[in-house]
Amino acid sequence: PSSVASQTVIRRLAALPVPPRSVIIERLPPLPPRPRDIIIERWIPYGAQGKRRTLV
Repeated sequence: PSSVASQTVIRRLAALPVPPRSVIIERLPPLPPRPRDIIIERWIPYGAQGKRRTLV
């Protein structure tokens, strides 16, 4: 029988397509507006300071 030359063929196969991902977007409700700062003004009387108690 006559010999047949063998031939090696190397082919790059295309990659398998990636399955579609299910994207879940969760939207949180917007935060309520921040309340305004409460500013407490107090008149501090001039004069002798009262005796302060010191806690030890």
